[in-house]
Amino acid sequence: MIAFMSFIVFLVTKMIGQKVDLVQEGYYKSDLEYEKQQAKEANYLALKEKVSIAQIGNQLEIIFPSQELSRISSGTVLLFRPSEKKEDKLFPLTLNSEGKQLVSTSNLSTGLWKVKLDWKEGDVPFYTEKELMLQ
Repeated sequence: MIAFMSFIVFLVTKMIGQKVDLVQEGYYKSDLEYEKQQAKEANYLALKEKVSIAQIGNQLEIIFPSQELSRISSGTVLLFRPSEKKEDKLFPLTLNSEGKQLVSTSNLSTGLWKVKLDWKEGDVPFYTEKELMLQ
């Protein structure tokens, strides 16, 4: 019994002396950002018509539904390369009168890319992403 109690006291003192760090710096801030991101994605999923993202030849074609065009106030297109951060490309969302934006893929490496769209319609933020395999 004395050995068991000594063992428990040893464990408690050892645990008290342990340094406990958060997994990531700014954990709570990143958690709030995650919640905002989830809200943006939920806003996108609530849209009746979705954005079309497709590779056509050496162009990336982004097409917004016509009813959304007049309400878009700002946005960005991020071409995200999971395997190489240096290759990421960020463009402003600049749609033509038909709701299209073309982005050249001729200077991009072949392989997996994620197209991340982030935009606002008035004060309502939206977000969606799509994986593409560039040939």
